[in-house]
Amino acid sequence: MAPITRSSLHGRPVDDQPRQARDSHSQHDDYEQEDESMADDYGEVEEEDDNDEVGDSRSPYRSSAQDMLRPLQATADRVAKQVEEFAQVMDQFVSTRKSDDETLWNDALLLLGAYNGICTNRRVRTSTSDPDVQIQKIQLEADLWLLVRGILSITSPEVKTRTRIAQESRLGDLTRYSTNSILWEAFLDSDGVSQDYECILDWLQEREASTGIPMDDVVRILNAKSNRGEGIWSAGPVYTQAAVKKQKRTRVSTTPLVPSLSGLAGSHTRRDGERLVAQLDPDAQSREDAVLELEDAFHEQAAWRTYWEMLRRGQTPDQIQAWWAERRENWRYAELCGSAYTSSKMQNSPWLRIMSIASNPDWLERCEELSQDTQLDEYQRAVYGMISGNVSSSEPVNQTIDDHLFAIFNALLIERYQTYLQAYHTKLTSSGSTIYHPQAPSKTYLQRFFAEAVSGEEVRQPYKYLELAIVTKNFSGFLLDMGRAAAHVAHQGGLGSHLIHDDDTEADELAQIGVRDPDTVRFVAHLQLVLQSLGMLKSAFSANEYEMENNIASYIAWLEAEGKFSLIPVYVAKLSQARGEHVLASILVNISNHQERELQLKLIKQYKLDISAIAYGVFTLANYDSIQRLRSVEGPPTAPRITEPPAAGKPGQVTIKRNLMGGEPSEEEEKAIRSVEWYRYVDAERWGSAAWSVSLLYKAFLYEGRFAALRQLLIRVSLSEISLSAVGMNLVFSDIEEPPPEEAALEGDDTDEERLLSVSPIRKRKPSSQDHILTRAGNDRATLALKSRIWKELEELVAIIDGLDGFQEIVDDLDENRANPTYVRGMKRELRSALDLVKERIQALFDPDFLRQPQDEMEGVLLHDLRNHYIPDCILAYNSTLYFAGHALSRAYLVDCMDLAQMVATNPMLTAAFVESGRMKELVQAFALDSQALLRANEQGGMKAKRTKADQGNSEIWNVAWREQGNNADLEALD
Repeated sequence: MAPITRSSLHGRPVDDQPRQARDSHSQHDDYEQEDESMADDYGEVEEEDDNDEVGDSRSPYRSSAQDMLRPLQATADRVAKQVEEFAQVMDQFVSTRKSDDETLWNDALLLLGAYNGICTNRRVRTSTSDPDVQIQKIQLEADLWLLVRGILSITSPEVKTRTRIAQESRLGDLTRYSTNSILWEAFLDSDGVSQDYECILDWLQEREASTGIPMDDVVRILNAKSNRGEGIWSAGPVYTQAAVKKQKRTRVSTTPLVPSLSGLAGSHTRRDGERLVAQLDPDAQSREDAVLELEDAFHEQAAWRTYWEMLRRGQTPDQIQAWWAERRENWRYAELCGSAYTSSKMQNSPWLRIMSIASNPDWLERCEELSQDTQLDEYQRAVYGMISGNVSSSEPVNQTIDDHLFAIFNALLIERYQTYLQAYHTKLTSSGSTIYHPQAPSKTYLQRFFAEAVSGEEVRQPYKYLELAIVTKNFSGFLLDMGRAAAHVAHQGGLGSHLIHDDDTEADELAQIGVRDPDTVRFVAHLQLVLQSLGMLKSAFSANEYEMENNIASYIAWLEAEGKFSLIPVYVAKLSQARGEHVLASILVNISNHQERELQLKLIKQYKLDISAIAYGVFTLANYDSIQRLRSVEGPPTAPRITEPPAAGKPGQVTIKRNLMGGEPSEEEEKAIRSVEWYRYVDAERWGSAAWSVSLLYKAFLYEGRFAALRQLLIRVSLSEISLSAVGMNLVFSDIEEPPPEEAALEGDDTDEERLLSVSPIRKRKPSSQDHILTRAGNDRATLALKSRIWKELEELVAIIDGLDGFQEIVDDLDENRANPTYVRGMKRELRSALDLVKERIQALFDPDFLRQPQDEMEGVLLHDLRNHYIPDCILAYNSTLYFAGHALSRAYLVDCMDLAQMVATNPMLTAAFVESGRMKELVQAFALDSQALLRANEQGGMKAKRTKADQGNSEIWNVAWREQGNNADLEALD
């Protein structure tokens, strides 16, 4: 259908085409092609289904199962196709234009036409075996898009300008010789509200004509009771006519019967005793206070019911005239306007009954009186009420919301036309103003109807509540109610609760029903985006932006539930920046598939979304609880020690706990690790956010002793890999430039615990002239490395623990296979490799500034506690590693134990960690055992160890044999 504009004289198009065909032929060329392709796609799906049926016919069980599932799958495919098509055409709509740009409005009307085309295609492809309720729902959605399109076409700046010009000129151009049609056109041109009313009436008429019950079916029962035969309409009240003739024959009279004739009242009666009319003119019943024969009464009821249906469906006067002429009751056509004569131009307008008010006001008054006459048939009164604009006379016959709306808007349009005619006559008689000032819209009828309708059952059907909002143009109030209901329903049922904050505001009951229907949610989301782009929701968004955007978030939640992840960024881009980042982050945090991540990244770039801010949002959402726990820590870490002391009463070194970092991370930990993997996509400007987040996650895991998660974090989020991917540099190999002392002092003075843990460093800056380290400008290697320092050191600490754990796994394996010399001898190579890895990683621990250069005061407290908890264990475990290697590989490692003691003694950071943690005694005992072992090894130099008995296995490999090499101090193990 072409963009709906004021239909003026002609109203609804008169043709015999089905509604779907008429709409699709008049779409914009581009959208016509899209619709055809959509239809082709549906055809292909159905063809495949047919082929499946043939192939499955050999198996009755398989065929039966597929026969049951195929309709459900076909429906799901149609819904999925429709969802994708909506996203596609919406994505093509450029909304970033001024709201008064006429091209924006034209494109918006084309977009609404495309939405109608998509729904129409779905309706065409919907199987007739689907439930009638579903078919009606699909059709109503298609019709509603046309209604919105029609209303917005009248609201466009261009039409408003034309209306304003008409208000200043059209009334002055009218003369006493102006015809009814000219007056009607001038009225509509000058009154934008009446244009809305006419558009809504036209839509209601067309909907009833295309989807209503056929008129023959409506009056079939009444026709049967009229006893005239199937499909036969005899002219007039034939049974009453027969009774009148009988009386005339009895009285041998050739003149018309007079109701006052003697004896007539007693003999001229109906079977039930009611007095029959003596004459057969149309008003005889009311004039004589008599009745027709029952068959004629049913015929009369059917006739008025048919008449009402004709007007309700917007049939033109020539159609109505032809109908009654065929049935030899032309007088009924005269009821339409008080006259059987009309011009050919007016003959084709369904608004003839209103136009005639200008030239026949007396007939309007007479119809008003008849519409209130309770002695008349209710449909007869409804017809007169429709002609005169009496709402109450139609109420008894209105069966649907659409019927009530038609009666209301019909009355409102007639009322406004009468007001215009008054201005017209005033201008003619007293040289009044030639500028027409339309009256404000009347809301009395609609408010009363709304109060009654919201308690009914029909309004609870999908789209009906939406229809009421559209016809009253209460877009802002309706969308706000839907947004609040979306929050309420999301936190009741769970769908979308992670995208929408809970709202304590009471939610409208009907809005909650709508929010639970996916099709309504989709309609509301796309309607809001169109209205928002046209600037029609500015005040609503200004006061309630979050609630309004809930409608988009609710639809995104449905897309997520349906697995339509590729469509989500299209709608996220329509949200405000902060809300969009939050919504997308809430979804991405649950995506683990690599291909899906890459697709989302591509779409994020395509829609120019801020990947850095989204990545930070993913992190905060996934780790909110951990951040809060870390923020409220009081005291040392709750993590257990990574080492185990020797058996009670037996001297020996500590050992790393068995399977310390083994196992799988919990679901919560896995989600947390996935959240920081997104930082591989940030840019150098936001690198500080990545460094802050990953280091915070390390601290949280270390504080709570989540060692399996720490190993995964170390493997999957290494600084070298992430930095190379994000900023193109491996920041592990960088020289960190320290800030000048005065800058460091400023940083220490201005940091704030609340800011660090609750707000991203890239989001909030300190009110200081010197930025925080993480927000410092500069994309050079040194600056980026400085931001990554804590991340690097925490990663090194976890790598040390991981190396020690790996060494301990080999030791435990050797211990379990001690009786197998061949296996043990082969494992010594792996043991030496594991030891080399530990020695390489442990070097970071000997840096006096290791974990001693926090970026703020709170981080200093956390790092202090982590040093005192983990460094003593790492040193003791490393010493134990050397101690074991000194016995299993070479006593040279026992010498390394002595070197380790010297390094601890001369390193203030290491010494302080043992002293403050109260573990100096353990360290002294460990080094004492080292000295004792080295002394024993020297005493046994040159001596051969005794062999054990065969049944005890070969323990020779656990003894160290030494050989002298002159003055050479190097010692190496003998195999």
